[in-house]
Amino acid sequence: MKIIITCGIALFFFSCAFSLSASDVYEKVQSSTFRIYAFDIKDKKPINVSQGSAVAITSNLLVSNCHVIKNSEHIAVNMAKEFKPAFLTYGN
Repeated sequence: MKIIITCGIALFFFSCAFSLSASDVYEKVQSSTFRIYAFDIKDKKPINVSQGSAVAITSNLLVSNCHVIKNSEHIAVNMAKEFKPAFLTYGN
């Protein structure tokens, strides 16, 4: 019984000490989140455009959901108001 109470109290203090508001979380992660666009090109115009988000896990490696870029010929990442080409290294 004592162990359960101690753990419950420890978890309560831990969650209170490290709780962040949504805006606090955004401030901490905004530099490592990006908007990505996947598309095909027909007659020199983008078609079948889908968009989603990606998270940086290294300086040049982003992770996103496969459904965002599935079956697309081209991928672009919006970085500092500039579009950079990207490519898929692994998909499941």
